[in-house]
Amino acid sequence: LVELLEDPDPTVRFWGATLLGHCPGLALDSLIVLTRDQNANVRCAAIEALSTRGDVQALAAVRHRLTDEQWFVRVHACRAVGALGTIDDAPLIARALGDPWWWARSAAKEALCGFGPAVAGVVIPYLDDEDEFARNGAAEVLQDIGFVDSLAATGVEGRLLERILASGGRGMRDAAEVRGELLEDEGRMRLAAVGGKSA
Repeated sequence: LVELLEDPDPTVRFWGATLLGHCPGLALDSLIVLTRDQNANVRCAAIEALSTRGDVQALAAVRHRLTDEQWFVRVHACRAVGALGTIDDAPLIARALGDPWWWARSAAKEALCGFGPAVAGVVIPYLDDEDEFARNGAAEVLQDIGFVDSLAATGVEGRLLERILASGGRGMRDAAEVRGELLEDEGRMRLAAVGGKSA
């Protein structure tokens, strides 16, 4: 399989990289080189193999592909940096929230959500981005990591919550209102239960 990575046929290099994704420890340096291959499909296969194997040593090479000229390479790079990286990589991934391609934006949101609530500080500034997709993506990330529910439950930062809902659109606002009603009902039930016990 390692020999396939240097084959002149890009299809052979693609399959070599793909199959090596199931062979931890083999051909790390060669796979890193293939992240810069002239063939975009080969770059994707190398990035995915490195990510699947958890090759953190390849993180720097994978980061470079976040700005690849091919949108589907950027998709794989977002996912891989999310899998291999740390919260320190979130600002690099967040730039893809405004990517021209929906798949790249979706991959960025998925990767950012993987970092959990700690990513909120990186994403909040995108609520003011000139790009509508970036604003909406940021709002969706904040919703998916539980940040919106946390704001609604505590009642703090009302202005920030309004910015998130405005960026997220009508659907997010409707969902937040329903969740808010459920939280209020749940709170009333807890109070009633406590009152019943004390009685």
